[in-house]
Amino acid sequence: MSTENKINNEQDFVNKLADLNALPQNTNFDLIDQNTKEDLENLEKNINNFLVSNVDFDKYDEDTKNSLFDEVIGMWNTMGEKIKHAVCTFESTGVEVNTITKKLHQNVEYTSETIFYGLHLKNQFLDNLPKFNSDYETKNISITFSHAVALHHLLSSITVKGLNKDSYAFAHLLYSLQEVTKVYTHYNGISLRLNNAIGRWNLGLSSNEHVALNNAIVETLAAETTTEEK
Repeated sequence: MSTENKINNEQDFVNKLADLNALPQNTNFDLIDQNTKEDLENLEKNINNFLVSNVDFDKYDEDTKNSLFDEVIGMWNTMGEKIKHAVCTFESTGVEVNTITKKLHQNVEYTSETIFYGLHLKNQFLDNLPKFNSDYETKNISITFSHAVALHHLLSSITVKGLNKDSYAFAHLLYSLQEVTKVYTHYNGISLRLNNAIGRWNLGLSSNEHVALNNAIVETLAAETTTEEK
């Protein structure tokens, strides 16, 4: 967190979040581990290259087609698992961590489905959060995409009363989770588009059509990534 955005007191929360235009607009790729980011980029590239390179459909017998399909689906599943477990890191204050703990333990009204999200988060995330010595001490919090999405979903279901320190911390926590989920949405979108490309490839597109399709996908992803990084 840059010095000008560092939270040292209640007013810093207000100053940062009072302007609605200050809510996350762009995708902050600095949140994700650099090695994981490179791994995901390489997997995307490898899947696209695989689809472009294996288009001699007339020459493939059924066993070869099945083998190729299993191979590319295996690559796509690997990417999906890496996205699910990818770790983002954001800076948090002690009061925000206290807010997470309090809200999940006392304020969320769980359904027969979400109670299991809550128990999973408690075991895998809440119980591993660092300890703080004061409300405005700051530490880095690491969270997977799957935990961030589940946590954001649960916290978005509750309300808070009044404008006070706990409410400000709650708002700032949602801000941080929105930033993480925007990064997740980016990579999940890539995964979905690759899945569509694999489906079309599996139908047996002609070589020229398939090359054009994959070139279009690569160009679209590159354009979207450039737009999001601005």
